[in-house]
Amino acid sequence: MGFDPICGDGTAHAIREAILASAVLRAAQDGETEDQLFAHYQARLIAGFRRHLLLCRDYYKSGGSGPWWASELDCLERGLEWCEEELRPCPEFQYRLDGFELRPIASATRV
Repeated sequence: MGFDPICGDGTAHAIREAILASAVLRAAQDGETEDQLFAHYQARLIAGFRRHLLLCRDYYKSGGSGPWWASELDCLERGLEWCEEELRPCPEFQYRLDGFELRPIASATRV
């Protein structure tokens, strides 16, 4: 996954991903199931990337109507399709980030 520098939210995603990664490692150290934690981490990364692509799509739609813009929009649509395909088999989120800690949630939700 690569974040578009034109839209400008890549740094924020990198920070959130690092916080989530450290929370996942702490939860594994505390005895949570590693496979579930990794699946959660992977799904959250893909969901965050999907959100980024949606923001980029809105931005690029307002950018212009030339062939370069159309090509970029096509790439974004293919990326969104990939995200949806990857997230389809994922279970609902089983954890939530509470500060810098990952906590199991009672009623799972999918974003």
